[in-house]
Amino acid sequence: MHNFNKNYPDLNYFCANDTEKDLIAQGDGINHLKIFNAETGESKFSNGIVLSNTCDINSSNKRLVLPHIIFATIINYKSYYDNLNNDQIPKNRLDNHISDLKKQRITNKFYLPDNNIDKTAYIVLFDQIHSLPLDCYLKNKDRKLLFRLSTSGFYAFILKLSIHFCRLSNDIGFRL
Repeated sequence: MHNFNKNYPDLNYFCANDTEKDLIAQGDGINHLKIFNAETGESKFSNGIVLSNTCDINSSNKRLVLPHIIFATIINYKSYYDNLNNDQIPKNRLDNHISDLKKQRITNKFYLPDNNIDKTAYIVLFDQIHSLPLDCYLKNKDRKLLFRLSTSGFYAFILKLSIHFCRLSNDIGFRL
């Protein structure tokens, strides 16, 4: 993993202003997703990036059992940075962390720079996965598309997603 992103490319992550909210695609940033806190039992609304396959959640595909939309929480980069900066972390350590984040060196996070729809940078938290019945989300009048990934942004996303979930550990010896 160390050499994978030594020279991570500067990509155009986002499509042009595509705000069609009736089509939900894998890799879309969407809002107003209800998540539950297992420790407190409370729920709240969050932003997320769609992990479900586009075909699996297409509302025009009629099914006997309605699908769930699977998503990872996304957070605002500026809020993340401000929270870390307020935690009295030494400046050089914070700077190194932010540099690693932006170079995609942190395996459980995916950095997305300012996008062209809401002009916000986000961080995908691959270790915060949730699901919600698709019909619950579609009925929500407050839902909107935050961003749609370009082809290069989508491939960077699925590569990073695969690395997070599917990489072999260096510590495990495998027998054939």
